[in-house]
Amino acid sequence: MPPKPKLKPFDPHASVRVYRRKLPHWRQDGCTYFVTFGLADAIPRSKTTQWRDERENWLKAHGIDGALSYEKWQDAYARISERERRSFRRTQRRQLFLELDRSHGSCLLRLPEVRTIVEEALHFYHGERCGCGDFVVMPNHVHWLVLPLPGQELERILHSIKGFTSTRLTKLGLKEPGRFWRKENYDHIVRDEAELRAIRRYVVENPVKARCREGEFTVYRAEWLAGGDMIKIRG
Repeated sequence: MPPKPKLKPFDPHASVRVYRRKLPHWRQDGCTYFVTFGLADAIPRSKTTQWRDERENWLKAHGIDGALSYEKWQDAYARISERERRSFRRTQRRQLFLELDRSHGSCLLRLPEVRTIVEEALHFYHGERCGCGDFVVMPNHVHWLVLPLPGQELERILHSIKGFTSTRLTKLGLKEPGRFWRKENYDHIVRDEAELRAIRRYVVENPVKARCREGEFTVYRAEWLAGGDMIKIRG
């Protein structure tokens, strides 16, 4: 049996790595993440364009534009108050989750045989590359609590899972050749125990809020999350 993963919340005093695609992605060693990734057709293009424009306008209002170098962009972003940044991130997250729950696109994850392959992939690296926490596989997206183990990078874990499932489904004739998942993932470092409990509730309640029918989703609850307190960090 693999060792029980140990939970650690975000440490505001420790170093953080940030890289950005359309969204900024924060990385801190040893932390647990709440990750969301959806099918390629899960979000209408009109919505992604709207959100991109809103994000660019918000950044420009704070003196940040795409012409800045990576270092200058990072410095300018760090000067925005944490309260403002978190408020804007919460707004974007709310918009994303509400749109995903409208079940746009093919919704191939409604099919039990497709969900099974995704579920097996989420469990596959448990104890080897990550701790597989709670997840829900919805008709067109996945929410997942995951703890990368030392030396493992979240983006590589997600890349492996998405690549494997896409290839497997194509070989089995369960999808057409081409991109299956959206390129951009949403990920968030779990800040503390209260937030962990709130996220776990969200994962369980998501199918009800989205009005999914029985047999269209799968919810998994990880035993190691149920009984483990987070490692305390003194700040």
